[in-house]
Amino acid sequence: MKKGSIIFPIVTLSLLLSACGAAPAPDKPSPSGTPQSLEGGSDNALDQSPDASREDLQNAAPESSQIPPQKDNQTKAPDEDTHSHVLSSGNNVIEHDPAGYCGNTVTTVVFHPTSGDGWECSFWGSDSVNLTDLLRFLDYSEGICRCMPEYTVSTEFDQNYGINLTEGYVRCEDEQVSLTAEQLDTIRDILERVSADK
Repeated sequence: MKKGSIIFPIVTLSLLLSACGAAPAPDKPSPSGTPQSLEGGSDNALDQSPDASREDLQNAAPESSQIPPQKDNQTKAPDEDTHSHVLSSGNNVIEHDPAGYCGNTVTTVVFHPTSGDGWECSFWGSDSVNLTDLLRFLDYSEGICRCMPEYTVSTEFDQNYGINLTEGYVRCEDEQVSLTAEQLDTIRDILERVSADK
């Protein structure tokens, strides 16, 4: 009887001690800072804690191991401008009969600089006739762009033209035309001559 009463507590104590030894130890951080239960990979960690989701385990990892969200390199800034001009290489003049002009034909040019003072000039003679004839018969069939004219030219034919020498175009009402290199040089030469005293 005495032997049984001694053996029972020893067996019970042994079972309790063996059960404590089988219980998993709480996660301890390894020297790398990752919990030991995650060192075997995320699949092993999920096997050990079936109630935990993969997202919970990723959130438990240190911030330095998380991958930052990928940036969208396709997005362009709203104000990024891809607009450009190209000089015309073909025929941009409409068919017309030769026009006769009086040497008294007056043309007025107004210069609109982006900074500083502008100027206005009225002139006649061959420069007035040549500029009027050139602008009058260009084929204005292109849509208007966002670039602003540098010059406004008024002729005696009730036409107002917007000219941008930098971008190489002339605008009339709701349409514009790209100039050829020769036309651009002609207009530039005339405007330089008439503005020489300004």
